[in-house]
Amino acid sequence: APCARGGRASGEEHIMTLAIKRAELNELRPAAAMQAHAWREAYQGLVGPSLFDDLDSGINGVAARWADLIGLGQDLWIGVDEGKVVGVCHAGPARDDEPPTTVELTMLYRLEPYAGTGLAARLLESALDNGAAYLWVLRGNVRAIAFYERHGFVQDGVEREQPEMAGAVEVRMVRQPRAPR
Repeated sequence: APCARGGRASGEEHIMTLAIKRAELNELRPAAAMQAHAWREAYQGLVGPSLFDDLDSGINGVAARWADLIGLGQDLWIGVDEGKVVGVCHAGPARDDEPPTTVELTMLYRLEPYAGTGLAARLLESALDNGAAYLWVLRGNVRAIAFYERHGFVQDGVEREQPEMAGAVEVRMVRQPRAPR
């Protein structure tokens, strides 16, 4: 369905025709490249700049890991605008030893020009429907925390340090099942 709000990186307004779909194997590399770009946009100023150094060289590895998830029967959801991957989302079995729910939202990224278009909400809904889930988000990522709160997630007080992110601290957010809309 067309979305009347939005613009390209240049700021020009246009009508977006955002499609949300399950990623196909041939879309994984473009999705991984988009995620690397969105990661830079989302975490600039929240983590040290050296963490951005190897993002582009790791794209093929990320795409291969996502192919493995699809091979296990899991869905990777993507947002597509005019043939270009502009968002990505995955929820799967909880990876923690003592998870608050059985489903973990492992990632949700969209490109900055798509902020406020409803893309992230549609990806989240596709991945989770109205089910219970938990996620980890960087402490200080106010925008993401506010988004998740609008979608029923609350911080439960659990935090963890991420050594691979130069000691950045993540907070856990949990959502209970919601009534269908």
